[in-house]
Order: sequence, then structure tokens, then C-alpha cells
Amino acid sequence: MQKQDKLKEQMQKQQEALKE
Repeated sequence: MQKQDKLKEQMQKQQEALKE
């Protein structure tokens, strides 16, 4: 479960970087 949590965090960071 923790692995998926980290994956979600990375996806969110990537989406934020894409927004900039």
C-alpha cells in the first residue's frame, strides 16, 4: 500500500510540473 502511495505522490508531482 505504501508503494502505491508513493506512486500517487510522484504522479501528482508530475502533473504539477506539467501545469507550470
